Amino acid sequence: MLKAVNIFFLSQPFFAAAPLGLLGPFVPVGGASLSKMLRLLALHSFRTSAAIFKWQIERTNLDINIGDIAEIVYMDAPNPASGPIPRDVRPFFGDGPFYEWTTVQEMGDQFEFDVEKLERSMSEVEKKLRDEGPFDGLIGFSQGTLLASVIVMLQHRGLILQTVPPLKFCILFAGLKSRYPPHAEVFKMGKVPVPSLHIYGDRDQIREHCVDLANAFQDPIVIQHPRGHSIPSLLPHQLAVMRAFLSSFLEKEKGGTAAIPGNDGSNRIIPNASDRTMSRRHSAQAASSPTVASAAPSLPASSLRKLHSSHSKPNRGRMQAGRLPGSSKPIVSKL
Repeated sequence: MLKAVNIFFLSQPFFAAAPLGLLGPFVPVGGASLSKMLRLLALHSFRTSAAIFKWQIERTNLDINIGDIAEIVYMDAPNPASGPIPRDVRPFFGDGPFYEWTTVQEMGDQFEFDVEKLERSMSEVEKKLRDEGPFDGLIGFSQGTLLASVIVMLQHRGLILQTVPPLKFCILFAGLKSRYPPHAEVFKMGKVPVPSLHIYGDRDQIREHCVDLANAFQDPIVIQHPRGHSIPSLLPHQLAVMRAFLSSFLEKEKGGTAAIPGNDGSNRIIPNASDRTMSRRHSAQAASSPTVASAAPSLPASSLRKLHSSHSKPNRGRMQAGRLPGSSKPIVSKL
């Protein structure tokens, strides 16, 4: 008997991030901006939308904090939501519309993907990259990371998108590795040699899957936070890592290089500096993983970041007044 499950399509605790506008906007040293902007295509989470993903990014000020480096272009999945909307979503976004990239059903220990939806989603993302590109990279959250990671992998392997400029990197919030059999076979070909930045929470109930996806990439950079399945407000040193990661691709085009804090070939995890327990735990993890190690960032945040109240938007994202919904515990099935 088939049973529908939220495998990697779970309710997002929207308000699990740091308080709205906590960090304020990031301002480059001297107010300098780069002449060329990176373009990122953004893929939203399960049964949400491009508008909701944009709101999630904006409420943490991430759009402002990287706004001098990158432009984010959002797109909706091509499939209307076919089931219940996550209960942390509907109270704040009413009747939507809501979309999904695909759905999965469980039958015993096997999983059945809605192949028609998945292929339609892949086709639409590829069309967006061709028709509205060039794009430099992909950014995704939750189910959106499944598409983002698969697309950069398949393009690098020469299986799709050979007539468009190659995607240079991906940024994956609460990432999930596709178990769809054709994708799994390509993952078995070896680690994906595409630069990747992974952001996930220590209390994310699918954290093991986030780690699994990070380990599928060659030399991944990981930013950890102490929260759950969410897009967090990054701490100053973590934001410095993200900015340096993005800036490195602009520097490469100019023939230069940009050092990424904590990225010296062995230091790959950027933990929340205030969470000593998490740092110790990931130090132990690093001992058993040749691709990831614990690290503290090397750039002083004070030299990179200033708070400018004139740019902050304290009311961003407050969709309606009232009590915030309690977080729901998602159903997570083993993959």
